[in-house]
Amino acid sequence: MTHALVIAVFVVAFAAEGIAPADGIAHGWHLAWIAGVYLLVWGIGSARVSWCVRRFETTRRGRWIARAERAGAMTRLAAVAWHGVGVLLLGTLSGWREAMGPVPLLGDAVVVAQPFVVFVGVLWALSPIERSIRRAMQVRAAAAGEPIGEVLSRGSYVAAGVRQQIGFIAVPIGLIYVWGWFVSWAWARWGLPMAGTLDAAAHFAGAIGMFVLVPPVMRRVLNTRPIERGDMRDALIELGRSHGVRFREVLVWRTGGSQVNGAVMGLFAPMRYVMLTDGLLTSLPAREIEGVMAHEVAHVRRRHILWMGLTVIAAVSLVGTPAGWVAALGAAWFGAMGIAEGIGVAVTLGAALAALGFVSQRFEWQADAFAAKHLAGWRGRGPVEIAPEAALTMVSALRRVASLNGIDPRARDWRHGSIAVRTARLRALAGRRSDRVAIDRETVWIKVAIGVALVIGAGFVLVEAVVGVSGLIGLG
Repeated sequence: MTHALVIAVFVVAFAAEGIAPADGIAHGWHLAWIAGVYLLVWGIGSARVSWCVRRFETTRRGRWIARAERAGAMTRLAAVAWHGVGVLLLGTLSGWREAMGPVPLLGDAVVVAQPFVVFVGVLWALSPIERSIRRAMQVRAAAAGEPIGEVLSRGSYVAAGVRQQIGFIAVPIGLIYVWGWFVSWAWARWGLPMAGTLDAAAHFAGAIGMFVLVPPVMRRVLNTRPIERGDMRDALIELGRSHGVRFREVLVWRTGGSQVNGAVMGLFAPMRYVMLTDGLLTSLPAREIEGVMAHEVAHVRRRHILWMGLTVIAAVSLVGTPAGWVAALGAAWFGAMGIAEGIGVAVTLGAALAALGFVSQRFEWQADAFAAKHLAGWRGRGPVEIAPEAALTMVSALRRVASLNGIDPRARDWRHGSIAVRTARLRALAGRRSDRVAIDRETVWIKVAIGVALVIGAGFVLVEAVVGVSGLIGLG
């Protein structure tokens, strides 16, 4: 859920344009006490996490791990909630911009960084539990004769968490934010209309451009290196080619063995990378690594990244545009523009994250099924029967990933769902034909629904462009 909260931080900052600070909010002491609330949130949350850590170290009962993680999650959520209140209702973004003077984006950086400082504090408080788990895993691995992963120092654990939990999302969205500022600055300098079609097109084109160009930057943010040349690399590249998928490189994602995971980034082959963590490459058998790689190839082959982007656009246009009308109407009736816009932003953000989570989980199911079909010998041409061995190999891979990452198989993740549900769906594939997999049909209907939502949302945007918000309010 941390990635969703990082997105929320930037969405709130994007939405704050044009909201003036309340009386006196730009004065230093007002900004100081608002920032002080973040310290209070961090202090209370970290104290609760640290207490759970001490109870775990005393009792060695797993329930205290869950309670510590829950306390950390609530602390992050409280920080983002206060960020929303400060930016949308109290005008802290305008206040910090004024306080920081003429330096571009410095005030924006201060506002966005405040909740992230709380995130880092939570990572620091949780690190003793993570390191205890890793030590226990070292003992178990040594007893089983398996590779022994590294136990990171507290600082290294926090640094890795910042890269994976914050940087992975904050860097690309932050670059889009900077591009938006540049467009606004350029438009003001050239005297162009700030809300016209050309302005919107420039923002949209810049956002797409950033997503296309950002993978080479992210491979450095995430501390990766090309996988060594050899049989493993050749087999992974050939796996992609067998399904018509090309990528620039297969990368080792260096986490000190603390993470067992895979990911793909990049819309186009010249800037597309597949990343497999060092922990995954040393802990999983070759057959399971092949399954994980096939899962990542599925995201490219089925164009999941593109469709998740379209999901967000559809949700924002379908929900956010009418929410903006309601906010403007509420401001006209009650004179509370900041509150009305804050509610509109919250509704839009909630709808976009809910839609993204729903679609993303089903895309994960489809990628799991794709990997099972690949392991059964399917290469995209002609149906094959999914052998029990193929399905169970993916089940084993998911279970091993969950175990090595300390994930409860029943725990639900916003984007990936639960391991328990995913393994149950994989077992159900055994003996089925590859062209009769239910999730493939379901995702077709999901894409149709996204297309319909895009058309309706575009209609809303067109109505607003032609009639104008004031005209719509007048009609109300």
